[in-house]
Amino acid sequence: MARTREFDTQATLRSALDLFWKKGYHAASVDDLVQSTGVNRASLYAAFGDKHSLYESSLKLYVEDAAREVRAELEQHASGFKAIEALLLRVVRESVGDVERRGCFAANSTLELCPSDEKILTLCNLGRTTMERELERVVQSGQAAGEITTRRSARELSRFLGSVIMALRSASRMQLSRAHLQSVADVALDALSTDR
Repeated sequence: MARTREFDTQATLRSALDLFWKKGYHAASVDDLVQSTGVNRASLYAAFGDKHSLYESSLKLYVEDAAREVRAELEQHASGFKAIEALLLRVVRESVGDVERRGCFAANSTLELCPSDEKILTLCNLGRTTMERELERVVQSGQAAGEITTRRSARELSRFLGSVIMALRSASRMQLSRAHLQSVADVALDALSTDR
């Protein structure tokens, strides 16, 4: 009879994500992972595979969490423009509040491991396209209501916004001020406005 796992795989994965997010893939050793998760090496390997597989699972979890958070924020607002404004303000607030200066885990992964690591690149692109689809839906709604410019297509604007959000999330690593990040968000909102 197979032995029952004696640890919470989801909690373990979140601990691994936290460690990888702080240290990066190369700097996080298996011993670090054992200490961070409280799970011995053999059990980690049995549950998740090797270090790279555990990193992939951590990145997948991050991508899923980020997509769920973006969707939840956007769905709170009836106005497309207000939904995007609220999302940008949240990203600014979270970036400034990131005292550990971790930045965006997907962007960090891209810089550290891509383009040579195709699995990581695929996951990062999945995160990007998922966020852009959510944004595109809201931009389309805002365009139909006359709140968001039609000078550019909803797809183009969603790609632009996705890039702005990734940059804002990554900016915490540079310790930029709230005023600096807010000015970036304000320019993005100006670009969406129908008043120009």
